[in-house]
Amino acid sequence: MKEYLLEKFRFSLYIILDPHFIGQRNLVDTCYEIIKGGADIIQYRDKTASDEEFFRNTQLIYDITKDSDIPLIVNDRINIALEVGTEGIHLGASDFPLTRAREMCGEDTIIGYSVHNKDEFNKSQEADYLGIGSIFQSRTKTNVKVCGLEFLKKIRNKTDKPLIGIGGINDQNFIDVINNGADGIALISSIFSSIDVSTKVNEFSESLNKRRFSNG
Repeated sequence: MKEYLLEKFRFSLYIILDPHFIGQRNLVDTCYEIIKGGADIIQYRDKTASDEEFFRNTQLIYDITKDSDIPLIVNDRINIALEVGTEGIHLGASDFPLTRAREMCGEDTIIGYSVHNKDEFNKSQEADYLGIGSIFQSRTKTNVKVCGLEFLKKIRNKTDKPLIGIGGINDQNFIDVINNGADGIALISSIFSSIDVSTKVNEFSESLNKRRFSNG
């Protein structure tokens, strides 16, 4: 099952669903909209929610994603991900230790890991996929150092794991991210700054599909 789910990361549209970046939109309605538009993977992230609120929202989102055969990745909160039964978690270097997370989750859970530099890549062995960034200057994390396309290319040459490019990716530069080794792109502001979220997701999805089919 895990191998099947990881295949979804190839030429994938990875949408980060964070209440702090969706504006006045309803969280559940927004989840439906991004799925309607063609999202392949959804990560639920909320750095400030209480555990109770995060748990409740995770359940609501998972009820939607599991019916659509879309992996739900939970940011940081391993215990909640395990309790709800989501397909995966995503961690950063400053979060829960990766090796301990694997011990807790077992081999069937997808674990993603954020990589900004060589040192973090060297610590990523237990991860199933890597989030590489920030590729460009990000509007959602202005204090994050840009690693650029060259770093992405170097990591591509070192691993066969799925790579998700993140940070400042938009409709003008996302093909460059794919061309330099990313299997998919993670989007936040380029989606939620649009009035019509579903249509905007669909534009990215169709472009990725064309690129996928052109590669056979």
